Amino acid sequence: MPEHFESSAPYRDLVDNDKPAKAVEEGLAYLAARRLAVGDQQYHKDHKGTPFYILGYSAFACHDYTSASLYFDAAAEADLRYHQGDLNTPALRFIQILHAPKEDLLASGIIAQIEAQTQALLAEYQNRHLHEAIGLSDLRTRFFERILKNGPPHLRTLLTAFISFVAESDYRAKQFELVAEGSREPFFLHLFRGCVLFESLLKSAPGAPNFSNMNKALSHYKSQLRLRSPIRAGAKQFDTVVASLAPNMDIDQAIYSCAQTRNTIGHNLVWATTNLNSQTYNWLVQNVGVSCIHAISRLYP
Repeated sequence: MPEHFESSAPYRDLVDNDKPAKAVEEGLAYLAARRLAVGDQQYHKDHKGTPFYILGYSAFACHDYTSASLYFDAAAEADLRYHQGDLNTPALRFIQILHAPKEDLLASGIIAQIEAQTQALLAEYQNRHLHEAIGLSDLRTRFFERILKNGPPHLRTLLTAFISFVAESDYRAKQFELVAEGSREPFFLHLFRGCVLFESLLKSAPGAPNFSNMNKALSHYKSQLRLRSPIRAGAKQFDTVVASLAPNMDIDQAIYSCAQTRNTIGHNLVWATTNLNSQTYNWLVQNVGVSCIHAISRLYP
């Protein structure tokens, strides 16, 4: 790694002094200055894993989960280039949600948090009728490791989207309990990203045809996903989607809920949602999450 990335890190002191927002600002400015100083070609060659890793930690502390995933992935990209075949670097451990209890890494606490959230989602999935037997180790081997080792770089979007959706869930749930009315934008966008992740998992599965939309993908995979009812698109009102919710819905019903949510809020963020409360929001998040787990368990061998 070039010396300037090791010996000069003004943003790191801000992290240690619990100023993550300022650390992000200074870290981005630092990288921009280095890029201008050395030129695009050299900047691309330089190993920037350390600053991007610290940016990822800082963005996560600011609850900017999508940016955090982007920065951690950029650090992972650097490690994949410079440590070929070694998936045990700090950034790549984050991308695999791979936590060691006695490990003293900057992001160890974050990894432990996301691992616990993922385990809870897997447990929720195992409680649903029509589920598959899949654990966190299977998820790592069949999904995270496979894409890191063999997939083109853009497929890592599936990994970062999964991580950011899971990581954001508890934070949004806390917000919902405190802000009961008015704008629903952050909750709808969180749900929508999870729904599009589910759709992307269908479209990016090994050997998948070139689907034009989610409904065609669901029709194609109807047998593999064990869907029993006719495919339903969106709803005229978002409250119609919410009204159909119940705890521990069967996997196929959870997938229909996910599809309806995607096709409803994907066209409009402005809905009067009298049926949407902290409980029904949590049910929706769980339905989207278990849909993603089911797609991985059935389509990513």
